[in-house]
Amino acid sequence: MSAEFVKLLAAAQEGGSTVSECWLTLSRINLASESSWSEQWIKTAELNEARAEHSLLNNNLVTARRNWLRATTYFHAAARPPGYANDLLTRASTACGDAQPAF
Repeated sequence: MSAEFVKLLAAAQEGGSTVSECWLTLSRINLASESSWSEQWIKTAELNEARAEHSLLNNNLVTARRNWLRATTYFHAAARPPGYANDLLTRASTACGDAQPAF
């Protein structure tokens, strides 16, 4: 998971994540739990998804795009552990589709 975390930090350069969200999410992960990684990245992704939807309702397309991009990145991060991929990759795909009106 450490390599995945480094990828998430690197995505911040292009807006695919934020360093602060990555560190905050990491701080909530229980390393003794197999599901904690996915659960925490899903929470962070859903928060960004909600922000994107709120921004779109307020006609702030730039902010909506940025939040959907981060949500997609975080859903993909949540899908990295074996056994979680199918449903979470579908959620990431759906987030991309939801973002379409803002582009």
